[in-house]
Amino acid sequence: MRGVIESVNLDERSKNVFDTILNDPMIKGSEIEKKFSLTRKQLSYTLEKINDVLKSEGYPRIERKKTGTFIVPKQLYEQMGDQMISIDASDYVLNEEERIRFIEFILLSRTERLSLYHFISMLKVSKNTILNDMKKAQMDTRNYGIDIQYDRENGYRFIGSELDKRRLLIDLIHPILLMSNGSRWFMELTKVTRYEIETNEFRLSQIEKELDIRFTDEVFKELPYIVSMILLRIKQHKDIGKLPLTYQSFVGTREYQVSEILLKDIPNFSQQEHLYMTLQLLTSNFFYLDMEETDIDHVIYQSVKDVIDNFEILSCIKFKDKEQLAKYLFQHWKPAYYRIKYNFHMDNPMKDIIETKYQYLHDLIKKVIYPFENSLNKPIPDMELGYITILIGGWLRKEGQILSFEKGKRAIVVCSNGVTVSNFLFMDLKNMLPYIHFLNCYSIRDYMNCEEEYDIIFSTTYIKTDKQLFLVEPFINEYERKKFIQKVNNELIGFSVNTIQMDDVLEIVERYAKITDRMKLMRDLKRYLFPDQLSIESMDANAYQPCLAELLPPHHILVANVELEWEKAIRDCAEVLVAEQMIEQRYVETIITSIKTSQPYIMIADGVIVAHAGVDQGVREVCMSMLKMDRRIKINNYLEADVIIVLATPNVQRHLKALAQLNDMLDERFKQFKQAKTKMEILECIKWEEE
Repeated sequence: MRGVIESVNLDERSKNVFDTILNDPMIKGSEIEKKFSLTRKQLSYTLEKINDVLKSEGYPRIERKKTGTFIVPKQLYEQMGDQMISIDASDYVLNEEERIRFIEFILLSRTERLSLYHFISMLKVSKNTILNDMKKAQMDTRNYGIDIQYDRENGYRFIGSELDKRRLLIDLIHPILLMSNGSRWFMELTKVTRYEIETNEFRLSQIEKELDIRFTDEVFKELPYIVSMILLRIKQHKDIGKLPLTYQSFVGTREYQVSEILLKDIPNFSQQEHLYMTLQLLTSNFFYLDMEETDIDHVIYQSVKDVIDNFEILSCIKFKDKEQLAKYLFQHWKPAYYRIKYNFHMDNPMKDIIETKYQYLHDLIKKVIYPFENSLNKPIPDMELGYITILIGGWLRKEGQILSFEKGKRAIVVCSNGVTVSNFLFMDLKNMLPYIHFLNCYSIRDYMNCEEEYDIIFSTTYIKTDKQLFLVEPFINEYERKKFIQKVNNELIGFSVNTIQMDDVLEIVERYAKITDRMKLMRDLKRYLFPDQLSIESMDANAYQPCLAELLPPHHILVANVELEWEKAIRDCAEVLVAEQMIEQRYVETIITSIKTSQPYIMIADGVIVAHAGVDQGVREVCMSMLKMDRRIKINNYLEADVIIVLATPNVQRHLKALAQLNDMLDERFKQFKQAKTKMEILECIKWEEE
């Protein structure tokens, strides 16, 4: 939706209301009032203001129905997809966060002595407001090792190293460009011309061809502005100075060779500036159009393969195409590696969502990424960890959860926010709308060459198309999700499907009856309530994940006091799962064959192995069984174990909570668990994890 919003010059409150109405015209005024804490009078005033701006720019008005919902003319979407309204700073009221960014950006762009009057005049607020904002800007810039200093001779200026100033500068460009008419604000503040920006765009296109890569839409939008500011500072003789010796490793890379293209207008540029410009390419997200061996940094690539191996071992999941996953993950990790190594900051707006919605997958990723940390000799920031979670989660969904639909609407997703955000949005839409066959996710530039046959487009920005178009934001809260699902259902199938939360249903049942098998009851209720769904398991990303105690009830635990041959031990352990029709016998035979041919398992703790096969090799539901022996046995002569756990899962997410709890139990109660002699003693260890 951002592409539409940027076209209109509104204050923050009006912009939020405008955004909400454009996304969901069926929303009621009372809901908007509640969402933004507005009175009825304030909402009416805001709507008048929105319509005044629309009218002045030649756009049709937004009308309000008697029912409280809105009429958004189709022409409004169409016209605003192509045009930009000219900036008028007098009409736009900056909020505090924007003013602080502008103060910092003005200080970095200054070509003259800056007094308090300059800031008052440019930002159109009082002296006291500027002084208060200046204090907050000072607190922010100290995180970069930069101080704001004032003296009569020089006015306000930054004191700090040029490297730190450029780090701040690059971090400021992204949020400024996201503002309404951000590019025009940028040019007004810096005096950089449209011609200079377009020249940089052309040169970056040349670099794409030379390297056989494609920058993400987000990078291709921002990088021309970043390059223009670097060139501006070089022309102002604000030299980068001597860079750390580690930068010398860029010399000889293909990026180093082609980065000269960006420095064409700088006569006799220094090697230090050449290295710094190379770093901008190395830290930018892109994907290879045709990755060859010469494109791969083998140290970084090996760490990627090690992480994937670790993940397979710890998650009990086998990837179907590890080589393609390694190349896919490498394309994200290579720029991330340089960002972390050279202290480039990167926001991840998905961080909180990932840590709650994909908690168990995220916790698993934390345990397997130590090869990345070893290669950098420093920890991986949480922001970057979140991106890795989404990339691996997206690949898991691609291999294990994407269904083949014979019927149903086909859709593509168009997202301008980069590979990771696109992955997140693609996964989220699949979860919200399981009856739609989502084919692929495209950047805006790649969409122009899309040859797939589809019926619907879900896009973050307006696109001219004769297909059905739904505008969507990548990050929405639970309320907005429900409204969006209702909107799509209304338009596609003519009515709104009320989402039934199975956990809530079971909670109601528990008030009046004792549930003896929660998982089976949930499964049968789903089959009854949703008989037409192609995949019960795919209905929701937040589908119920059983805990360890649920997967290991007493009758799923065996204790053996006699020595067993390893094949019999595995069959005995799995027997209860076959008897209860949770798995087929072929699942057990696949495990045994796999051990004989490829020795795939390692001990997750001393003497403990988890045996499993693929999601499509005879699994009917997520399940687990355990065999604990009083002495170790040799597993095909390559490891010894006294605890065998058989695990099966119909998809790549349902078992992660229980697996995480198993790992935690073995970490925290390992001695107690190994000393347990009876089922009850084992169950005490398992149930401890639930307390």
